Amino acid sequence: MKLPMRSHRYLLIVSFVTVLLLLVGLAPAMAQSDPRLEITAVDASAFPDMRVMVIATDGESLRRPDVGGLSLRENDTPVENYEVSEQPVGVELFVVIDANSDIDARDEAGGLTRKEKVRDSILLFAEQYMDSTQLDRITIIVPQEDGPSILLDNAIFPNEVINEMNFWDDDAVGNTRVNDMLALAIERAAASKEEGRFQAALLYSDAGRLDGELDYPFLTEQARAIDLPIFSAILGARADDSEITNVTGLTEPTRGNWVHMPQAEEIAPLFEKITGNRSQFELDYRSGLATEGSRMIIAELDGAQAQTEAVLEIVPPTAEIVVDNSRPIRRVTSGPDAPLTDAEPGSQPIAAQISWRDGYPRAVVEAVLVVNGTPQPVVTEPAIDDGGLMSLEWDISQLDEGAYDLTVQVVDELGLEGQSEPLPMTVIVEGMAGEESPAEIAPTAIPEDSDEPMSDEVAQSLSLVTIGIALLALFAAVVVLIVAVVLVRRRQAAPAPVAQAAPVAVQQAPADHDATQVIMPAFVKQAEATAYLEPLENAPDHHGNIAVSGDGMTIGRDAKLAQIVFADKSVSRLHARIVQSGGSFRLYDEGSASGTYVNYEPVGLTPQVLNNNDDVHIGRVHLKFHVSAVEDDADSTQIMPAPQAPQAPQQAVDDGMSTQPYMPQQPGQYQPPPEANDDEDDISTQPFMPHQPNR
Repeated sequence: MKLPMRSHRYLLIVSFVTVLLLLVGLAPAMAQSDPRLEITAVDASAFPDMRVMVIATDGESLRRPDVGGLSLRENDTPVENYEVSEQPVGVELFVVIDANSDIDARDEAGGLTRKEKVRDSILLFAEQYMDSTQLDRITIIVPQEDGPSILLDNAIFPNEVINEMNFWDDDAVGNTRVNDMLALAIERAAASKEEGRFQAALLYSDAGRLDGELDYPFLTEQARAIDLPIFSAILGARADDSEITNVTGLTEPTRGNWVHMPQAEEIAPLFEKITGNRSQFELDYRSGLATEGSRMIIAELDGAQAQTEAVLEIVPPTAEIVVDNSRPIRRVTSGPDAPLTDAEPGSQPIAAQISWRDGYPRAVVEAVLVVNGTPQPVVTEPAIDDGGLMSLEWDISQLDEGAYDLTVQVVDELGLEGQSEPLPMTVIVEGMAGEESPAEIAPTAIPEDSDEPMSDEVAQSLSLVTIGIALLALFAAVVVLIVAVVLVRRRQAAPAPVAQAAPVAVQQAPADHDATQVIMPAFVKQAEATAYLEPLENAPDHHGNIAVSGDGMTIGRDAKLAQIVFADKSVSRLHARIVQSGGSFRLYDEGSASGTYVNYEPVGLTPQVLNNNDDVHIGRVHLKFHVSAVEDDADSTQIMPAPQAPQAPQQAVDDGMSTQPYMPQQPGQYQPPPEANDDEDDISTQPFMPHQPNR
């Protein structure tokens, strides 16, 4: 039975639409299936030795085990021999939390909320997957009423992530668009891409509303432009087909993946895939191009291609002769008729400084010393020390007196030639025959350019001067002897010491209160110390320095118990105390839940002495302690109180009010508060661990 022509047309249209829909539906999978090959860095600091870093993954960002079969070219010149190794570089993770109105929902009775599961999964990443040597980076973006907010920015310490998530108490806000948070994550990734780490974005969401909130074409295009895979964790007790469709619209086109996360540990496969790219492939080869300028480095592997441009400025080496030519080279012969070959020395070392203006030190394969335009023998592979100093021998055994111009020429391993500026040198030749030894020449007062012998009158004058000097010396000796004898006799005539009488008690007259006061010398200074705390982090309620004064400044969250108040919930109601004794300040912990730290070390039962510029953590609140000694003017005289007359001790009066002895407190001694700090409002149940930055 034949179908009418209209039916044929209808079938063709339906078939075409079906194929088109299939192609559209497969487009993300096709985009996802292509492998990734990216050159993240080119290092030419040891040129001509080149180092190229490469990321190689499959269509779901799973790292390839090797790069066998990879081809490498430099300006269309194949690189035949290169060595492959693996180097840890680190990963950079951008976390986006879709904290909508359902984030506080519990999927099972008595279980954790979705927000708590997100927190625990991020803690899992920090504790088990984050690199302990600070190679990894993590940024966390959350919603706020006025738009996306960065909860944690480029953190490198696991403790930093743990602390932030333990104290994350932002209320869920449903009016912040997930699209804006993802766009911010892509923007931050593009800004730090040049650092060369493997980057990934991770979206926590229940995914049910994403189809109405996301601009899929814009987000996926921006992410693929910087090779940023987007991963997703679907929250909730189950993952519906619509939710899976919503997240695959992000993950598949960007080489990402997704998991259903009913519990925090279900996210482990994504963390393993992301951190598996911490190490990259390093390709080392020796460049055969000695030309300067830009060069294109192209890598190909299984149909994927990556390329980058490296710009090199290659110039010849420079040489500079570093020899002192202010004095001539003196050659000495055994006599006027001796041949020049017998003169010493027969050679002279010439030092030259080799440097590289392009910043790429290379091997020197040839060096030659040129004297008055005549090259000396060529030295192959001359020795050069770590400072770039090279030494050559100048054969002067045949040289007579005269002036000579020296030049050093070098050739590097690329065939580039460098030459020093000419350096003039002078050579003189002297004969020793007939010359008097300096030890045999008697010293005289006659000038060196005079040939006349000493006259009798001059000799007689010198003799008289010598006799006069001798007489003066004898007279001085006699005077010294007489003085010594007189001193000895006086000491012998001194009377014997008289026995000291016993002290007699003398009653001191009462001192008038208005008596003259004792004047202390001006150089005696009365010093006191002034101190203050500089807020650095998590202290928004303090916009300036906090003065520390008095003998015991209390710190806490409760204004009834503390003089210095911080509203952060990591601070206990009565958290710590600073006690001053003279010019010394000591920090005590009052049994706080989150801990007190000085220079990132916890303050235990023993107080910690505070020094200038110490870092202080009160829970999450980061402060800088400053102290300085304030002294009176050195030019002013200090007035001390007049001495008071001693008073007779007063008889104690028993008033019957106390039956316990009085225990005086030493100055500066700290007394603990009468009752312990049982802060029921403290949120933290584990100590806060501040991280020490080393960026």
